[in-house]
Amino acid sequence: MALEEKREKRPPVTPMMIEEEAALRNGSRGLPPGPWAEAAGPRPRTTERHIAVHKRLVLGFAVSILALLAVTMIAVLLSLPPWARPRLPRHLRPLHYNLMLSAFMENFTFSGEVNVQLEVRNASRYIVLHAHRMHIEAVRVAEDKLAGGVRVARTFFYPQTQMFVVVLNRSLEVQRSYNLKIIYNALIENELLGFFRS
Repeated sequence: MALEEKREKRPPVTPMMIEEEAALRNGSRGLPPGPWAEAAGPRPRTTERHIAVHKRLVLGFAVSILALLAVTMIAVLLSLPPWARPRLPRHLRPLHYNLMLSAFMENFTFSGEVNVQLEVRNASRYIVLHAHRMHIEAVRVAEDKLAGGVRVARTFFYPQTQMFVVVLNRSLEVQRSYNLKIIYNALIENELLGFFRS
């Protein structure tokens, strides 16, 4: 009796329902027949050609992301001031060093004077040198003995990269030679750093 009741409650199957079910099985979208349903047509299956195209698109996207990262890194490095980079800038080239040191073993300090002859490759208002744990007493920059000095606006240490920066009032001229004189003092270190005790 229960089986007969269930059969009576089911809606009758119409010919249209049979056509829709057959269309779904054949890959169509189950749309009723008509000109716009035929335009929709069956959904195309993914082929190897489609997969290759997708792989190329993903590869192209990955390459463009890497190129964007590289350009961003280069832009950041170029925007850094010369003393924020770990290597010395190449706008100056040292031609000759003259170094004098005096060590004081009573209090483990030393003082010194360095004269560096510099050739200017690119015009710049900055002279950047490696220096760490030193006290700079005086800095002078001169083109030559006859022309006189170039005024030093200020000096500062940049401890992150262990640089000492000399800022000048005017740019050094290209293809000219200048003399940099620095008078300094520092401790003779216990560590293997700079001028150290052994």
